Amino acid sequence: ENVSTKQLVVGKSDESSDYIGFSVSSDTVSVAVLVYRNGKLTDKKNYFLGETYDSREMRFDFLMRYYENNDIPSKIYIDDEIIDVELISEYLTSKRGKKVVILIPKQGEKLKLVTLSKANASEYLALKSGRTAKELSALEELGEALGLNKPPKLIESYDISNFGADGIVAG
Repeated sequence: ENVSTKQLVVGKSDESSDYIGFSVSSDTVSVAVLVYRNGKLTDKKNYFLGETYDSREMRFDFLMRYYENNDIPSKIYIDDEIIDVELISEYLTSKRGKKVVILIPKQGEKLKLVTLSKANASEYLALKSGRTAKELSALEELGEALGLNKPPKLIESYDISNFGADGIVAG
């Protein structure tokens, strides 16, 4: 009997909400959506978006396409800023018939769930790219620290060693 029951993760709230996280590599984007209905995790979805571009536009475009064919919850939690948040909120509100709010959580349980969705997106991307999620995360952080639009594809390093006056070695 226990084997046949479906496992559900129960939240503290009875709200219906989606938690959306993005993971970006140098040439593709992965998105993970955790779907909560009445405080229970009812579905997990993963998508690839193809080529990368402005992250705020990318999030806007994804939300517009995703909610064309999926149930629209009252709250959508997303991992980063999007363009025209008011416009998309109004559009989704009119499509749903009830108010829809798009939020970026800064702390607490909601932030943990968005972070989990982002980790799921990273894992899914890692499966496709053949790299570990830890490597992809490190490349994302390095790209941000260097002010790059995308994480680096390739990192080259050179070592020039001196073994006395005559023993210069490079490689």
